Amino acid sequence: MKEHIAHMVRDRAARYGSGEVFRFRENNGDMFKSYYWSEFTRDIDQVSRSLISLGFGNDAHIGIFSNNRLEWTIADIGILAIRGIVIPFFDTASRSQVKYIVEETAMKVMFVGNQDQLEKASWLLDHSISLEKIILFPGIADPGDERCILWDDFKKLGDQPRFHEELEILYEQALPTDLATILYTSGTSGEPKGVMLGHDNFMGCFQVHDQRLDITEKDVSLCFLPLSHVFERAWTFYLMYCGAVNVFLENPKEVIKT
Repeated sequence: MKEHIAHMVRDRAARYGSGEVFRFRENNGDMFKSYYWSEFTRDIDQVSRSLISLGFGNDAHIGIFSNNRLEWTIADIGILAIRGIVIPFFDTASRSQVKYIVEETAMKVMFVGNQDQLEKASWLLDHSISLEKIILFPGIADPGDERCILWDDFKKLGDQPRFHEELEILYEQALPTDLATILYTSGTSGEPKGVMLGHDNFMGCFQVHDQRLDITEKDVSLCFLPLSHVFERAWTFYLMYCGAVNVFLENPKEVIKT
């Protein structure tokens, strides 16, 4: 299967545009809200264009430091669509662990999901050799630092037509062999090791799943492992590939009451 994840997502959005792709709890409420393919592609493109407006594109190393949430996957696909490389952090990573990965990858921009993660990331703006910008997912108070951009403000940065055009150029240039992500995991000794996976790695995985699973748009799955883990992230991609619905839980210990 020779396809790029961003191409796959656009194809499925065209096929299932009025259909549901995710469910999530807005503002930590009790009720789950549906989120549709048409909304998903709109938000993905906003993220992609805004990153381009900040000077990021092909081969940019971009971090996501957050608990599971809808915006995690919006940012993930938005980065991949500009041929960027996503570098996830475990949501409980220490300041020193985050600093090591930021500097190892020469990361310049990072998405963060809560106040504790913001405090660690903000410290790195002044104590790392590369980090320049932080994008705050909804629910985080504005720290008053111009290097930190609120989610809603960030998504407006790429509204100019030229950023639409640049996104389409990057989209057309995207290849299955593009590097998609670098996953840091503990080795037997020393510092964490970065594992590099291409879009073809993920798409090839889908072929294997197709041989033994029968997942369709009628299915609903629960996203409870951290998205920083390759298993949950690859499964999330596969659900999009199949048109199934994914339900996000920010806290893996949560239990849905029926």
